[in-house]
Amino acid sequence: MLRKTERSSPHTQPTYRGTREGVLMPTYDYQALERELRQAIALVERNLPVDRAQDTLDFLDHAEYGLAFETLLGNLVEFNVSLSPELCALLKSSAHRMGYGHGITVQNDEVRAALELVWDACSECADHG
Repeated sequence: MLRKTERSSPHTQPTYRGTREGVLMPTYDYQALERELRQAIALVERNLPVDRAQDTLDFLDHAEYGLAFETLLGNLVEFNVSLSPELCALLKSSAHRMGYGHGITVQNDEVRAALELVWDACSECADHG
């Protein structure tokens, strides 16, 4: 479950639609989000078992963008995939589009841990790039 908390940046102005159990949900640019996630998968699919990459693509085919993003993060961590600056940019942009950059708290411990590991790796990549 996602929960809205304070924004991480005063410069970000997310838009919200409706509520789910009293939680404001961000609206997505679905086409851009799907394009970014497909590009991210294309960058790493050779480093993942075929079925894992296909699972993520199947989620995208069914417009399950959150599941696709979380599955991709989990796979990156589980299979210790190197993160290129291009991949980091796509992941950060996708996360931003889905509201992760707007102070939304991830309730699932595994997803939160994967997100933190990927962000740390992306920060290191940016520091050395």
